[in-house]
Amino acid sequence: MNLNRFFLILLIAFSFAACDEDDALSFELRHDGANVTAPQLGPGIHEYAVQFTDSDVDDYIGNRLVEIDFFAGFNPQKCELIVYQGAGNRPGIELYKADVTNIINAPQWYEHKLATPIEITGEEIWISLKVTHTETQQSVGCDAGPAQDGGDWLFHFEEGEWLSFRAYAGDSINWNIRGKIE
Repeated sequence: MNLNRFFLILLIAFSFAACDEDDALSFELRHDGANVTAPQLGPGIHEYAVQFTDSDVDDYIGNRLVEIDFFAGFNPQKCELIVYQGAGNRPGIELYKADVTNIINAPQWYEHKLATPIEITGEEIWISLKVTHTETQQSVGCDAGPAQDGGDWLFHFEEGEWLSFRAYAGDSINWNIRGKIE
């Protein structure tokens, strides 16, 4: 009987110790709440981004950004997911880029696993979706707000500058773009 109890305890210990990659601890970088809508933007190129400052990522130094989750609306002509090292009120060096156009087919949440995870070093990170519209449409989702610092950046290609969506349209929202860290 003691031998059976010993093997049972040993089996339980091995069960808890045998973790695979899916059991790894994960954390989310996000500024948003649940998806509510998406702004209608006209034809052209638009880049929506969320900024995570060095203080946002400090607790995750040594971990890796492995996945981006985002809410996309109606099919843009083109959609690229881009991760940048931050540089204050604008993105800096491009760290990762992937064309995700072909996965978008309906308004819903999408996951993109990074082909090459990005190590969190304590440097600011920006995650963006760069879309091309052929007509006015809703392509990147947002929450109901209120806007969080870094949650609503929008690049205006005609003006060549990054502005918060609050400054651009007066609406207080956050983009539905999230980073998963393991």
